[in-house]
Amino acid sequence: PFTVSLEDKIDLLLAADGPLASRTKSLRSSVARNQTEQDRLEARVAVIEARLNKQYSALDTTLSKINAQNASLTQSIAAWTASLSRK
Repeated sequence: PFTVSLEDKIDLLLAADGPLASRTKSLRSSVARNQTEQDRLEARVAVIEARLNKQYSALDTTLSKINAQNASLTQSIAAWTASLSRK
């Protein structure tokens, strides 16, 4: 009686439409949804990374131009100051 009852319960748990199969199906569905969401997030991160790299490159170019202008202006001011001190 007890073994039969236990066997029946195990059979119910392991049945194709039993709780174990249902839980397994649910977990597999969750894994698939998580993978889809992860793929979506990775695509978003790639787009953001590309945008930030482009912005950084533009900023770096602008900073180089500003530094060149600064050097030129410093040189011009030094030359102007030197010419004033000779007078």
